[in-house]
Amino acid sequence: GSADAIEPSLLATAANIKVAGTVRLLRAVRDHLADGSRFVAVAGSLGLEPGPLDAGPGTANAALFNLMRQISALYGPRGVTVHTIAPGPIDTPRLRAFVDTESRETGAAPQEIWDRYTAKTTLGRLPTLDEIAWLVEMLLEPQAAVLHGSVLNADGGTRHGIQ
Repeated sequence: GSADAIEPSLLATAANIKVAGTVRLLRAVRDHLADGSRFVAVAGSLGLEPGPLDAGPGTANAALFNLMRQISALYGPRGVTVHTIAPGPIDTPRLRAFVDTESRETGAAPQEIWDRYTAKTTLGRLPTLDEIAWLVEMLLEPQAAVLHGSVLNADGGTRHGIQ
């Protein structure tokens, strides 16, 4: 929902899951991080370009982008590279379930809803889980160190801003 409608405590819940969860993960693995290690988070695109109804995910993901920049400054000098992947909507069973739910609730045809998602991409389709997995695997290559601290937009051409 929008900032006008969202229950304020849901912002804290979203931050606890997305941001504090990342801190908990970092603390669980930090003693195992060595020169050449990677620390990767997947953030939602709504943190970069939120819509008017995206108060929860937009805020939580923007906070995650900020946190990952802080972690990159903290761990980069230790030889650990930090990366944030920012896909837009991904063609997953979860997203298809959201489409089905929206269809039932609004009466709109599922294909019409799906077409709204794909129309936002310049690729003409949504990224797949296999493509996002490929990106994560690519980050394991030594040359990926040059991407330290960056946000990798794996969105099929959804973003409109220059970052």
